[in-house]
Amino acid sequence: MKPLLMIGLLIVALPLLASPPDGGELERLQRLVQDRDLPFTVGPTEASRLGVENLAGLRVPRDFNPAARHRPLPTFFDLPGLWNWAEQGKVSAVANQRNCGACWAFATIGPLEAAILIAGGPEANLSEQALVSCNPWGWGCDGGWWAFDMLVEPGAALESCQPYKAADVACQANCDHPHRIAGWGYASPWDMPTVEQIKTAILLYGPVAGALHASRAFSFYKSGVFTLDEEGEINHGITIVGWDDAKGPGGAWRIKNSWGTDWGEEGYAWVGYGVLDMGYAAAYILYQETGGEDAYEPNNDPASATPLEIGVPQDHTLAADPDWFAFRLGPECTYQIYTFNFLSEADTVIELYDAAGTKRLASNDDCQMDTTVSCLFVTPGAPTDYTLKVDGVFGYDPAHRYRIEVKPIRCSADRVRP
Repeated sequence: MKPLLMIGLLIVALPLLASPPDGGELERLQRLVQDRDLPFTVGPTEASRLGVENLAGLRVPRDFNPAARHRPLPTFFDLPGLWNWAEQGKVSAVANQRNCGACWAFATIGPLEAAILIAGGPEANLSEQALVSCNPWGWGCDGGWWAFDMLVEPGAALESCQPYKAADVACQANCDHPHRIAGWGYASPWDMPTVEQIKTAILLYGPVAGALHASRAFSFYKSGVFTLDEEGEINHGITIVGWDDAKGPGGAWRIKNSWGTDWGEEGYAWVGYGVLDMGYAAAYILYQETGGEDAYEPNNDPASATPLEIGVPQDHTLAADPDWFAFRLGPECTYQIYTFNFLSEADTVIELYDAAGTKRLASNDDCQMDTTVSCLFVTPGAPTDYTLKVDGVFGYDPAHRYRIEVKPIRCSADRVRP
């Protein structure tokens, strides 16, 4: 090649080599974050390279009507200022949807994988590809909506049977579906739930699916609390695993994304309440294990009472007889003792006794006239041992499942971590 021609090519190429691959968008965003002193950092990610338009595949149905699938949530308890299922080890590993707009499938599977862990099961790697390839609505890499009806029937297939391909491939029709949900619902009858409604759904049912407007700036997120609110259409689905009222200027959601671990904080993010319409169409699932006696049995008398760790929920079946629990409470807090019935048929009554289980101290059936909840509030004057009896109002059944927890709600410390 002639020297003059070589020089000419280098001169033409220099501006191209000097230009960032995103056209300077990251630099402009970094300056914006610095100039406004925003509480998060940005940087290059796989998501920013692929582009939001190729990843954000959530499509709101034209006939979207959350009121048709909403059941009022209990309001019997004080919501803690901090809750995070991921910190408790109850959230499955972060996935990567890659260059396919299947966020809706990952946000559908995420709550079920978490519910299995919350119920005491081993981590299950469920197949998002089965939702992409086998759904009856024609959804795929170009978009879809919550597919929870598929988790009711036929249920969730395993990743090992239909691995994720990030493409619209054929359905693997011979897969088993070992995990099913009993139902699902929206946290609000309105498209945008309140912060309290989303918190309540997360606390009682586990991580929830949530939608948002994933902006271009959001794809560059690396750490901190994302607070750059930009208007736009709802286009992305994620899993909301918790919250922290002390994060950012006014509290933030903890979300698990499906853009791999190089995005955000190892695939997670903090997003401020109300930012990017986070939590739009939030939906929870009802996960019910196979009926029968559970792993905590037998605990059908005070002598065999199951220990309850304070602030940690346990899930049980009221299969054949009353259940008994034991715990010690200190004078530093007011405690809320509750049972929550996942299905309305499992109506429970709770009775608080002394340590020997001989002297009944208090009882409750319907908390605030809500038949799905029983609750008691205790403020000990000194460290005290208690036993608690959980009985069935309408008898026993292997399908009757409930959650029990002793939760500190008002303490001398500013906040109580779960």
